Amino acid sequence: MILLARLHDWTKNTATQAEVHVAILDTVRVPLPRPPFTEDDTETLTDQVYDYAWQRTANGQSLHVT
Repeated sequence: MILLARLHDWTKNTATQAEVHVAILDTVRVPLPRPPFTEDDTETLTDQVYDYAWQRTANGQSLHVT
């Protein structure tokens, strides 16, 4: 998994944004059982995680969950 802390200003670089999205997709895809989860379910979850990471990072907040 990509460590976002090591990617300076990743939200400002299109190529890095894509790299982060793919890394999240790869991480989400592995543990989800097929069925019941579909590829659409995986994409939706990936988008939600990506949006969460984007918003937190853009606001200068940590991604650590306590």
